[in-house]
Amino acid sequence: MADWKYIRYQAEDYLERTAEWWKEWRVRKWINANPRIVILCTAATMAMLVIVVFAVTKEKDIAKLDDYAKAYYYDLNTGHLFVGRKDLDTPTEAPSGRLANGQPAGVKAYVFSYIQNPEESQRFIGFLEMKDARYTGGTGNDAGAKWGEGKLIKRVEDKKWVAANSPEGKRIFDSVVYKTNKNGEMPIPCQPK
Repeated sequence: MADWKYIRYQAEDYLERTAEWWKEWRVRKWINANPRIVILCTAATMAMLVIVVFAVTKEKDIAKLDDYAKAYYYDLNTGHLFVGRKDLDTPTEAPSGRLANGQPAGVKAYVFSYIQNPEESQRFIGFLEMKDARYTGGTGNDAGAKWGEGKLIKRVEDKKWVAANSPEGKRIFDSVVYKTNKNGEMPIPCQPK
C-alpha cells in the first residue's frame, strides 16, 4: 500500500513542478508581453496557408476523369489514330472506310504518355480494344461486370486478338499499365481534347 502512496506523491509533485515551469516559461512571458506581434504572426501564417492551398488546388491542374466526352480510336487500315465519341461500339467506322472483309476498321485505342499534357510525339498506343462479337453476356459496361468481359484486346504489333479478361489479355494490360520508364515513372492515360 505504501508503494501507491509514493507513486501518487511523485505524480502530484511532477504536476506541480510542471505547472510552475509553465508559469515561468520565457516564451510564454514574451507572448503575454507582446500580443500584437503574436497576432500579426498568426495572421501572416494563415494568409500563407490560404495562398498555398489555393496554389495546390488550382482548377486547371486538377484532372477531371469523367469530363471527357471523346476517346481515341485506331484505324486498322492506315495505322493512324482518330478521335470519336467515347461511347462508340467497336469496331466502328473509320476515316479510311471498311476492312477488306467488310468489317468496320475502327477500334478503341488506349493511349499513354510518361508526362502530363504530352505532344503527339510523346504519346504511345498501349493496346487496342474491340467488342467480342461472340460474347452473349451483358454489354460489358454493366456495374457488376468484370473488367474486360466481352472485350478483345491486342497490342498494335500483335496479330491475334485475345479476350481482355483472359491470362493473355491481363498480361497485355499489365505490360502497358505497369511498365515504368527509365526514371521509374508509371504511364499516364491520355484523353483527346
